[in-house]
Amino acid sequence: MGRKTMDGIYKRPFQRLNIKLDVKVTFGINEKKRDLMLKSSNLSQQGICLEAAQDQAETLDIISNTNNFESIPFDMEIVLPPDNTCINIQGKACWYDIAREKEHFHYRIGVVFIDPGQKEHKFLKNFLKNAVKTKVF
Repeated sequence: MGRKTMDGIYKRPFQRLNIKLDVKVTFGINEKKRDLMLKSSNLSQQGICLEAAQDQAETLDIISNTNNFESIPFDMEIVLPPDNTCINIQGKACWYDIAREKEHFHYRIGVVFIDPGQKEHKFLKNFLKNAVKTKVF
């Protein structure tokens, strides 16, 4: 978490980039692995916010493990523009809510990255730096 300021608002240590990305989430154990295609709403060096339609709510419950208040790690394949480069990274849900103001996407899940590899971390950091610098997104 970021530091709490005098006005009581937490400041995130890394800037978030509001960007819609395709993200394939793979979860489960061994032969019972399942894939789920989601969209991101924002991305940072530490994590990503994923959005899902109402018909994906049951799967999101499994990912976020809301019944036991402890998320299980899952794999993500994030497609980054402009050349559709894929980075593979593991994540874990840290929050989950309903976005009632949205028509198509109703659910949001905050994901923190778990020990990204050096290659993935560097690529993600450079992608975010260039995107913010060029203001392409």
